[in-house]
Amino acid sequence: MKAILTWLKKSFVQFLVGLQTIGEKSPSPLCENCLPATLAKSSLPPPTAFKKKPASAKKFSGAKADFQQLLDQHGVRYFNADEVFFRGARDARLQLNTDPPRSLGPSLLAVVKVADEARHRLGKPLRINSAYRSPAYNRAIGGASGSVHMKGGALDLSGSPATLHRILKEMRSEGLFRGGIGKYRTFNHVDVRGKNADWNG
Repeated sequence: MKAILTWLKKSFVQFLVGLQTIGEKSPSPLCENCLPATLAKSSLPPPTAFKKKPASAKKFSGAKADFQQLLDQHGVRYFNADEVFFRGARDARLQLNTDPPRSLGPSLLAVVKVADEARHRLGKPLRINSAYRSPAYNRAIGGASGSVHMKGGALDLSGSPATLHRILKEMRSEGLFRGGIGKYRTFNHVDVRGKNADWNG
């Protein structure tokens, strides 16, 4: 009996050690440090009431699949790679935007984590109107010459604009990110440029 108990105890310890090492694989090629200094890994609270998205890396291919894997690894609850890689409504006509370069993965992840937490606090769906913009697309739609969208660190989000604006301001005042918040009539801009900025559009 003592031998059985010893064996069970040893097996249980090995099981716990195995659980600890799950997910400790080499980082995705999209992400070396995963988050820039403007949004440290520990700055956002861990996801609560996590509901697994129907999308998975298997649904996508190439850079989009890699980014979906990154979103899953970091517990992003409400957005998938397809939404984040949306090229903008006007690109259907212009055909100038592209998928974000892989090197911008860390910045893109950082701003998506901000949007994910804002969506969680809002309790209602948000839609990404604009994420990464190629320089050519940004020029064509009249974007600012130094737009953070071209660096992968900005999102335009539609849905409950007044309430979302308040939530983003609260999150920033809590120190969860440093960046710009632009208030527009039908959407909010948020970015992780590393310094705070506010404007109305």
